[in-house]
Amino acid sequence: MAPKKKKAKDTPQLDNEQRFDKLEYARVPKRVRRLLVEGKLDMSKHAMNAARRWTENEEHTFLVLAGGVGTGKTIAAAWTIEQACEHHDICFMPAPQLAGFSRYGDSDELRWVLCCDLLVLDDLGMEHLGERGYFLSLFDEVVEERYENERRTVITTNFTGEHFVNRYGQRVADRLREAGLFIEIAEESMRGKEDF
Repeated sequence: MAPKKKKAKDTPQLDNEQRFDKLEYARVPKRVRRLLVEGKLDMSKHAMNAARRWTENEEHTFLVLAGGVGTGKTIAAAWTIEQACEHHDICFMPAPQLAGFSRYGDSDELRWVLCCDLLVLDDLGMEHLGERGYFLSLFDEVVEERYENERRTVITTNFTGEHFVNRYGQRVADRLREAGLFIEIAEESMRGKEDF
């Protein structure tokens, strides 16, 4: 089957204030919003290149950007939100915040994570797993729901290959592999440099 290409959109260009507001609504952190709106991106970097390819081709449900700290994974993931202007239901969620959800007390928040059109789950691996494997169960539920309903999802993590499988299990890894791209970013940290 040929990959699905995005159709040209007739959506108006957003000014910088509108772009900032859209990213804020999706809960993209202020520092990342500022970098995106100011255009401080280097599209030649591996993470940005992977994000661009993923947004241009809707064949894959998942994009996992894995690699060391400071390699542009979060910026690239947030950039996918900015490219998804036609989606009204977009969520940027740090994994530690998701780990803090109560299955019962945060049901609206969890429903948003499960059902939004585009989810960016940032810094997977920084969360506390909790007693009795609560986060692993919750993460499995998120992946399963989004996998079954083909809801686009970007995940950033410092875990690569085998370490990812060891932490989150073969079941999750198989779904991500079948319906997505697992891109390992092997670049040096860009933190403290002028452009990302």
